[in-house]
Amino acid sequence: MKNGETLYLLEQLERSRIMIKKSDLIIEYTNIAILFGYIGMFSSINPLAPAVVFLGFWFKLNGDVWGLTTIYKRVTAEAAAGIGIWN
Repeated sequence: MKNGETLYLLEQLERSRIMIKKSDLIIEYTNIAILFGYIGMFSSINPLAPAVVFLGFWFKLNGDVWGLTTIYKRVTAEAAAGIGIWN
């Protein structure tokens, strides 16, 4: 390895060490379900409600992408004995 490549590798390792682990996805799914509930409840009252929720989804998606690429650690793969119920 060249000196520049080694330095880049060490910077990446240090960045990875500082990053925090991603929490469980159940919170993400709950937030999406709540937003869909808002669409169902308020779209008859306010026709702009689906557009507002769409904007909320768009901002949430951009925030999640930013977080996954800069803040959170990549999930490490773990070996499994099988494929669960379909064995």
